[in-house]
Amino acid sequence: MQRTLLAACAAAAIFPFAAFADDDTPAQPAKPEAVLTYQPVFFETFNALTALDMVQRVPGFSMDEGESVRGFGGAAGNVLIDGERPSSKESLGSILQRIPASQVERVEHIRGSVSGIDMRGQTEVVNVVRAEGASGGSGAWEANFRIQEGEPVVPFGEASYSGQAGRADYTVSFESDGYRAPWNGPEFLFRPDGTLIERREEEGRDTFRNYKIAGNTEIELGAWTVRANADADWRWYEYPEPGRAFGPDGEFLRLDELFIDDSSENFSFGGDVERDFGEALSFKLIGLQKLREFQSEQTSSRFDSGGFNKRTRQTIANDEGESILRGVVTWIQSPRSAFDFGVEGAYNFLESDVDLTVDEGNGFVVIPLPVTEAKVEEYRGEAFASWVWEPSDRLTIEPGLTVEVSRITQSGSVQAERDFIYPKPSLAVTWDYASDRQIRLLAEREVAQLNFFDFVTSSSLSDDQTNVGNPDLKPQRTWRLRGEWEKRFWTEGVITLLGEFGYVEEVQDLIPIGEPGKRFDAPGNLGNGDYWRARVSATAPLDRLGLTNAQLEAYAETGDSSVTDPVTGRTRIFSDRRHEEWYVEFRQDFPDRKFSYGFDYYQGGDVELYFIDEVRRFENGPGDLDVFVETTRVPGVTVRLSLENIGNVDFARRRDFFDGPRDTGQLAAYETREKQNGVTGYLTFRGTF
Repeated sequence: MQRTLLAACAAAAIFPFAAFADDDTPAQPAKPEAVLTYQPVFFETFNALTALDMVQRVPGFSMDEGESVRGFGGAAGNVLIDGERPSSKESLGSILQRIPASQVERVEHIRGSVSGIDMRGQTEVVNVVRAEGASGGSGAWEANFRIQEGEPVVPFGEASYSGQAGRADYTVSFESDGYRAPWNGPEFLFRPDGTLIERREEEGRDTFRNYKIAGNTEIELGAWTVRANADADWRWYEYPEPGRAFGPDGEFLRLDELFIDDSSENFSFGGDVERDFGEALSFKLIGLQKLREFQSEQTSSRFDSGGFNKRTRQTIANDEGESILRGVVTWIQSPRSAFDFGVEGAYNFLESDVDLTVDEGNGFVVIPLPVTEAKVEEYRGEAFASWVWEPSDRLTIEPGLTVEVSRITQSGSVQAERDFIYPKPSLAVTWDYASDRQIRLLAEREVAQLNFFDFVTSSSLSDDQTNVGNPDLKPQRTWRLRGEWEKRFWTEGVITLLGEFGYVEEVQDLIPIGEPGKRFDAPGNLGNGDYWRARVSATAPLDRLGLTNAQLEAYAETGDSSVTDPVTGRTRIFSDRRHEEWYVEFRQDFPDRKFSYGFDYYQGGDVELYFIDEVRRFENGPGDLDVFVETTRVPGVTVRLSLENIGNVDFARRRDFFDGPRDTGQLAAYETREKQNGVTGYLTFRGTF
């Protein structure tokens, strides 16, 4: 029923676009444009102040920060700057936010493979082209104030400056972020027949702070172009949550106090050197180093009618790092043929120490758990090659092959060593069968990035859940087939239909490990599984409908997945995967009045998690509505007032507990929770200098 309602809402939002897409404009026989160019004047209506603002307003484009796949090449996102990918793993949003719109000469939307453009498996990318000498003396700033009922106003913001020092261009930036937000709501525990066992009133509060500095530079040294970047950030997070439990008749049962205190330091630096050997041949060497330290302490204390009962504490100390070196040679054989080939090497490590202790009145004693101390190391290398071939003006074909070899070792509580080799072929085809219509096809094999924290035991004290580290975990591999159909209309309108099927080898999920009676949930590999998804998205200017300078964007997605549950042996969906969602965004600008307004609405489907003796379901509530008003009446400043989470949506969760493994156990109890974090207001001032 829920899927039916969701699909109906999505259809109502999207289908009008499809109807208008078939306008009276006949398909033209002219050569289609693989690269759509947008000049800065196009973005003035949207009050764009940074390159990020511009990229977010490109019709029919959705920015991808980069997936969690192995290798720098596979996780580089879908935005280029001056035709190059940033030689860092910093978020694309942060990088683009530091480029003032005044420095951008044009924005190119590249659809399908194009000779000389580094697509790296993406079916479309955006290229932000900066003006010559654009780095000379300009900057951007933003000041935000987060407003929430019952909480102090939280200021945060950022500023960046770009300039020149001799022959070098540089950009430096500072950013602060933070919030305080309530996380309140009741929890209820029921017997299977619906009889109330207990009611809990929990009053949590998130507190987060983040400070970040970053910089990058570029210089021409003879025939070489040298780029370097570095960033550092410091983060703190606290979460106190007192919770009072009452019996079915309202009698006080106990007080539970949870406190989480996390902190981390993150550093990265990288760069690249590039040289052209004539017009047809170029070489690029990219290096990256990331380091991170993380400290965490969770404490859960229980007090009943007799006073102190017990206290459980978990401490985590992690050191992790990533080093990557990648070399790429590009050979443009002809205007219709180009080759990329190269090698990449990487070293990743995690050192983790986890302590879980309990105090029942006589001091803390250690709770013995497996795999609480570990050093995990990965040595990985890959060789890759791709060819972009344009047999005609309307057809582009890009075959590619990457072969990856790696060794993962683990020491500490357990000793393990494993070797892997994975070929990763790909084939992308783009067919412009009309000037305003395009078909994009992609077939590829993807290898997922392993999370080294899955090799080490950790506990969630708030949910009384322990996941044991698993040294035998393997990365899942996905054979993916994707097809996209795109139709351009009304000059700036676009509708895209996407279909995707994936066959997943050794799906990563939670599995039971250990002896009978001493079994734990642990990250591991199920058998093979598959999934499919279908998505329709559209951007439509509404001038023809009488709404001048108005634009509507929307998407809707549905799908399904199938894998064999390791406990029951039955078929079920993938864990932690949302199969349905839809989104609508509206904006209208009044340039003469220097005023804009708009809204966005998001609705997502449920997500389920499966454990040995529990099923956990997260529900998104009725949806998230945000609204804003914006003005540029203050000279040189854009002022924006926005309200988010209007309606104070419930974040609902249900936990079904079984009295044994789910294959043989019976439902023993179930727990429901509905938490809210309130309506949030933001007052934002933005400008350039």
